[in-house]
Amino acid sequence: MTAAEGEAFAVQARNVIMEEIRAITSAIGKAGAEAMKGQGLTLEMALDKAVKKLFPGKSFAELSATQKRQVLSRSLRRRADPARK
Repeated sequence: MTAAEGEAFAVQARNVIMEEIRAITSAIGKAGAEAMKGQGLTLEMALDKAVKKLFPGKSFAELSATQKRQVLSRSLRRRADPARK
């Protein structure tokens, strides 16, 4: 599995988990959570967030292959970290 495939899988898995959690929460709790963050991150949103941290002022498309791997690796590590806020 490549870093890009891993990142896409992690984003999708997170979104599925969040939908499942929302399904078992109260109506008030669900409304509050959806108001704060109605939809999960898309892969593009996750990558843009990581690019801004590592290479401010650039887009993912502008990065070299090495830089893209750094962004994918960082983003994937962040998805796997249960302690992140």
